[in-house]
Amino acid sequence: MTVYETGRSDMFKRVLRFGHEHRELFPDASDARKTFALLARHVDKIDALASAKRDALQHRWQRKAEARKALTARLRVLARIAYDESRRVPSADACFPMPAHPSDAKLCHTGKLFVHECAKARGMFLRYGMPDTFVDDLKTLVDAFEDTMSRGWHRRTTIVVTRLGIPRVLREGLDVVRTLDVIVGNALAHEPMLIAVWQDIRRNDSRRKPLAQNTATVFVNQ
Repeated sequence: MTVYETGRSDMFKRVLRFGHEHRELFPDASDARKTFALLARHVDKIDALASAKRDALQHRWQRKAEARKALTARLRVLARIAYDESRRVPSADACFPMPAHPSDAKLCHTGKLFVHECAKARGMFLRYGMPDTFVDDLKTLVDAFEDTMSRGWHRRTTIVVTRLGIPRVLREGLDVVRTLDVIVGNALAHEPMLIAVWQDIRRNDSRRKPLAQNTATVFVNQ
């Protein structure tokens, strides 16, 4: 979330904490308690959207990069074996072309080609010390990389959905807080100190100072 969005979300949580700390002023069956509960549901939605967006951003490239690196390394090993074999058996490497800088789609295609050709030339690779499971191992790497490519689209969708969803839920939450402004203002009409606390926690400023600190400063100046 942006700094402004985070500040607004933090303000919502301060409002909820105020409602919890002074719940004796807001009976369970009152509109105030129901409104605090509605705000709590909006906060849960915001946290869920922010978490989904954060996860998508953090892992969007990392997982694919790791899968791409593992697949590329294995393909290069197999291509080197085929090249070495071609020095004795002409064209032994013809079916194992390793592109220099392949795109994701090209690398995936190359991986599937190698799986097919390795299964046919299995004996050649076994002579070079490859494990019996090398074809299945290669297929696993190809499938893992292809999966990250597919998941990449889902992650991009998640990012778009959360990018649009967070501001909408914040707007809805702010409407709830504005309703609480009226309710709390009436409930605390004869509690000036609590009104001052409420007004302080309602500030949407990430650089805000706690009310106690502000009050202490006023006393010192006096």
